[in-house]
Amino acid sequence: MGTLSTTNLPGFKGLERFQGKWYHTSRFPHGGVDFTAKRVAVVGTGATAVQAIPEISQQAKQLTVFQRTANYCLPARNGRVDPDLVKTRKANYDTIIARIRKSRVGFEHSAIPKSAMEATPEEREQVFDQFMGHRWVRLRPGQL
Repeated sequence: MGTLSTTNLPGFKGLERFQGKWYHTSRFPHGGVDFTAKRVAVVGTGATAVQAIPEISQQAKQLTVFQRTANYCLPARNGRVDPDLVKTRKANYDTIIARIRKSRVGFEHSAIPKSAMEATPEEREQVFDQFMGHRWVRLRPGQL
C-alpha cells in the first residue's frame, strides 16, 4: 500500500563491494543486531531512523548519521492516559472538534506565535514544556 509498506533500497554505487554488514530497517533481523564497539552509519532520518538512532547510539563505538532533509516528528506518547485528562477532553469534545476543523493541518496542532529565535532559552523551554508536556532531550554536536 505505498511508501509505508514498500521497501526502498537506494542504489548506492559500490554497495555490492562493501565488505561490512549492512541492514535496511524494513528487513532488520528479528533477533536484533549487536552494535557493540562497531562504527555505524545510518543513512536517512525518516520515521524508523529517528527511533533506531538513539538505540544504536547506546551500543555503537561511533555513529554517523547522513541526513538530506530534517525530519519533523513528535513523541507518540502511547500509554496510559490520566483519567482526569480523559474526563476534561470528553467534556470539551465539541470545542476540540471545532478547533480541529478550523486547523490548517487537520489535527490539534497550535502554532507558537513567537519565533524561537526571538525567545530567550527560558521562554523556549517553557513553551516546549507547555506544548509537549515533557522535557526535550537536547543534543549538542558530537554528543551521539
